[in-house]
Amino acid sequence: MKNRKVLSLISLLICIIMLALSFTACSSLAKRSGKSSRSRGRYEDDDDEDDEDEDDEDDEDDEDEGDEDDDDYYEGDDGFSDYSSIGAFEIEEQVVYDGNDIKITATDALSDAYSQGIEFLIENNTDSDVEFYVESLYVNDCYISSYLDNNRVTAGSKAYSRIYIYYDQLYEYGIKSIGNIDILIDGWDSETYNSVMYADINLKTNLKPDKPKLGGDIPVYNKDGLTINASYGTDYYGTKSIILYCENNSKKDIYVSVRSFDINGFSMDGYVWLDLNAGKYGIGTIYIYESSLDANHIDEIEEIVFSLDIQDASNYMDSVTTDKITIEVE
Repeated sequence: MKNRKVLSLISLLICIIMLALSFTACSSLAKRSGKSSRSRGRYEDDDDEDDEDEDDEDDEDDEDEGDEDDDDYYEGDDGFSDYSSIGAFEIEEQVVYDGNDIKITATDALSDAYSQGIEFLIENNTDSDVEFYVESLYVNDCYISSYLDNNRVTAGSKAYSRIYIYYDQLYEYGIKSIGNIDILIDGWDSETYNSVMYADINLKTNLKPDKPKLGGDIPVYNKDGLTINASYGTDYYGTKSIILYCENNSKKDIYVSVRSFDINGFSMDGYVWLDLNAGKYGIGTIYIYESSLDANHIDEIEEIVFSLDIQDASNYMDSVTTDKITIEVE
């Protein structure tokens, strides 16, 4: 009996000792685990701080790169410092078209760092919404590509619309003083696309018109009062191109397009838009894109051979093809 009690006491002591040892081990493990967690947290915070520092540095680099791009952009604009010598013109407020229940009034001249322009008040008293488009615009008899903004006027309503004349086009003609502005505006029914009006607008400004000074050192065509010269180079954005300078002293409105266009003996697509009235000047550009050169495995342009078609714009039937012109690129 005594032996049995002794064994029970010994077993109880062993259990108490085992429980104590287990509790001590768990406490130690918990402390180590807590310490490890805090250590990991500290290192993660440090990593986050490092990441934030790297992000800040990246942001500063991005800002620097953006500044460099802006600097390049504005530096490029400064390259056209001649724009500052282009005089700002003025016009008198005047009704330039009144018919077919539509009235157009030239209200004011506009001017900013990149362009000059004209503001129009368009009153649409018809029963249909009308869209207005610039068919042609000539400044001092020189063709300028442009458009009317805010050009859709709803039935029975009115709107202000503007035409802009950008300095880069004036620069090509050597124009610093805008004296005459000739505009053809079409109005179309927004639903039927039928023409509802046609305005031939002639505006005189307060300035004396410059006569254009056309460039081009390569003769292309000179016959029956029509002269076309060309030059090869790159535009402001670095795109290679052939620029056509045209003086149309003939009695016909003409349309000029590319007939053939070869580079280093490889046939390529070439396009130009030059729709020119009689007695006017125009400039057209044939762009040479890197994608077209790559498609023909051309790394360096050595020779350009092209010809033009000149059509009577009144019927687009009577046409003349120029001789092939060869440009040796050094």
